[in-house]
Amino acid sequence: MTSIIILFLILFGISFIVTPSNAKYTLSGYNTASKEEQAKYDINKLVPYINRGIRITAIITLITSSIAYYFENKTIVAFCLSMIPMIGILITLVFGSLKYIDKKASTSNYIAYILILLTILLSLYLFIYHPDKINLDI
Repeated sequence: MTSIIILFLILFGISFIVTPSNAKYTLSGYNTASKEEQAKYDINKLVPYINRGIRITAIITLITSSIAYYFENKTIVAFCLSMIPMIGILITLVFGSLKYIDKKASTSNYIAYILILLTILLSLYLFIYHPDKINLDI
C-alpha cells in the first residue's frame, strides 16, 4: 500500500509544481525550443491542461490500485501502478499538444509517442501472458 500512496503523492505533487511561470524550466521540449517555437505554445492553457491530466491520472491510479490491493491481486496492482500512469500521461500529452500547440508534431514527438506505446504494449503482453513473472509483495 505504501507504493500506491507514494506514487499518488508524486504524481499529484508534480501537478502543482509545474506552472506557466516556470514552464520554461520544467516542460521538456518547451524549455529547449527557440523563442519563435515557444511563441507557438499557448502555455497559459497547456500547463493547466497537463496538470489536470496528471491529477486525474493520479486519482485513477490511486483508486484502481487500492481496489486491486484490497482484493490482493498482485498482477492488477502492478498493472495499475505501471500502466495507468503511462497511459494517462501519454493521452494528456498527445491531446494537449494537438489542442494547445500551433504546429504539427515534430519527428521526435512521434518517436517518443511510439516508444511509449511500444512500452505499454510490451508490458501488457507480460501482464497477460506471463503474470507469474511479476513479483510484487503486497
